[in-house]
Amino acid sequence: TKDEIGDLSHNINTLSKTLYSYIHRLQQDIEKEKQLEHTRKEFIAGVSHELKTPLSIMKSCISILEDGVASNKKDYYFKAMSKEVDKMDILIIDMLELAKFESGTYKMEMDTFYIDEIIDYICEQLNADIVAKRLHVHKQISKMEVVANQSRIEQVITNFITNAIRYTPEHENIIISTIEENERVKVCVENKG
Repeated sequence: TKDEIGDLSHNINTLSKTLYSYIHRLQQDIEKEKQLEHTRKEFIAGVSHELKTPLSIMKSCISILEDGVASNKKDYYFKAMSKEVDKMDILIIDMLELAKFESGTYKMEMDTFYIDEIIDYICEQLNADIVAKRLHVHKQISKMEVVANQSRIEQVITNFITNAIRYTPEHENIIISTIEENERVKVCVENKG
């Protein structure tokens, strides 16, 4: 009968719309998974790169201590190794946070700090590398209070400055500046190379 055909047609249309909706959601979920996998791979590659630096510094310190080259600076080298262990600890925490992020339970910790103090601290930590290449670091920074994840910001700025040191030819300049724009702070690291 016409009513049965009409009901069947209506049910098929409803089923078709429901299936289309499910397929669309599945496609979105697949795309999100692909993006998460890409982010995960990038993060793991980044962590691998980040772990190499502290490990090479620790190996150098151990070698110097074993050779007895700087026996009067043992405390200095032990402190340097301790700092590198702390950096590696932070990286491991980052990996755990990534796992939380992927499970949907991640919450970014926010701190209040001064960006100029972070930049000064990082430059002090990297001073040996700066001096070794006879680089001139010019800081054009202001005292600016920031609300962000301090360890993340420190990690990013350290990466920028480390790359600037690595790729700047000897005796050249590195310029580090801060600019306040629309209630945000922009950190710039400029170098030749």
